[in-house]
Amino acid sequence: MNSAFDGVTFRLQDMVFAIDALKVREVVGGAEWLTEVDDRGAIQTRGRVMPVVDLRQLFGLDSLEKGGMNSFIAVQMPGGDRGQLAALWVDALLDMVHILPGGLKAAPGSIGGIPARFLQAVLEKDGQTIYVIQTDEIVREDLSGDKQLAKAAS
Repeated sequence: MNSAFDGVTFRLQDMVFAIDALKVREVVGGAEWLTEVDDRGAIQTRGRVMPVVDLRQLFGLDSLEKGGMNSFIAVQMPGGDRGQLAALWVDALLDMVHILPGGLKAAPGSIGGIPARFLQAVLEKDGQTIYVIQTDEIVREDLSGDKQLAKAAS
C-alpha cells in the first residue's frame, strides 16, 4: 500500500467508500431501474444493459426504494471482457480522491456488517474515514451463479 491511490468516492448510508479509479468504467447519475430481474434489476445506459449490485443489501444496511432516479458506478465484471459491466448502486456520488504513497492503511477487518473480504484498505481524508472496497470480490459474490444477470451484461 505504498503506491499512490486515485479513487472515486461515494456515500452509502452514513459511510464514505472509494473504488480504485482504474476499476471504474462509467459513472451513471440519474438512471432508472429496468424491470426487476430476480429482485435485483438492471439499468440501461447508452444502449447497454448492466446488472445491478445493491451494495446496501450486500453490506447488510437498510435498503432504499428502487424507484426514481439513482446513481451507479459501472465496473468491469471480473473475468469478463472489457465490455461486460456491472453497476454498483450507491446513495450518492461524491468526488475523486488522490492519496499519496503511504496514505492507504490495511483494512481493520470487518466494519459494521461489512465482511473483511469486501474491504481493501482504509484512508483518512480531511478528517473523514474512507473505506476502499474490493470491487472484483463484491461483483463476483453478488452476481455469481445468476445466469439471467450475467446474460444481461453481455
